[in-house]
Amino acid sequence: MHWIVQATVEGLRFYTRLPTPQKIYSSDALNFQRIAWSLPIVGGIIGLFGAGILLLSIALGLTPLISAILALATLIIVTGGLHEDGLADFTDCLSGKTPEARLAIMRDSRIGTFGALALCLTLLLRVTTLATLAQQSLAGAIFVIIIVAALSRVAGLAPLILTLPARQDGVAAQAIVPTLKVVIYLLAALTIFGFLPATLLGHWLNALYATLAAVMGAGFVRWRAQQQLGGYTGDVLGAAQQLAEVGALLAFSLS
Repeated sequence: MHWIVQATVEGLRFYTRLPTPQKIYSSDALNFQRIAWSLPIVGGIIGLFGAGILLLSIALGLTPLISAILALATLIIVTGGLHEDGLADFTDCLSGKTPEARLAIMRDSRIGTFGALALCLTLLLRVTTLATLAQQSLAGAIFVIIIVAALSRVAGLAPLILTLPARQDGVAAQAIVPTLKVVIYLLAALTIFGFLPATLLGHWLNALYATLAAVMGAGFVRWRAQQQLGGYTGDVLGAAQQLAEVGALLAFSLS
């Protein structure tokens, strides 16, 4: 039981800005092999914040669109924009001419045109799909937020387990990598859990589509990172989570 608590604390410490107890946090290298098991819990906790705000906003009489914006803003606040920052940096770096130049661009704190456009497009897709889901079924939308928050973070590990680090001096390069078997097991479990919101929305196959879409989104980022950088970085993992989330939300919104 202790290792689950420790893994969850490590996961929350890495993926969120929520306060965590220091005494049960391991000071060892970032252990994604252990954290991976806690991602359904960590993702669920993150999703609960967004789901709670969505429910509260609708209860107060706000429109589904405004409620979706507030829910998404809550998710960003809880995570500190960690994944959005990775998406922006990764997208910006693709304008570089060489792998070295692209890695240098990723370390630049300024945001470029490509990064800004990527953020705008993904934010619009996330907000509109969530608003659409809330219009179809509020209960379904609430469960979707929670499930997708977990699913996208599990799928977002794809670059970590399928490629090598692009640089040797980053935090991601020192991480202990989870096995593919662990990730596949978690994806299968989350697909089963995803049948609840899919059923509430009236389309039970959407849970399977959401898993496939999440894996494809993260897989696309992994492919581009391998092609353009020769491996992954922390920003690549953030970008993978974002495309996995967008893909899953779109799949759940299919009629």
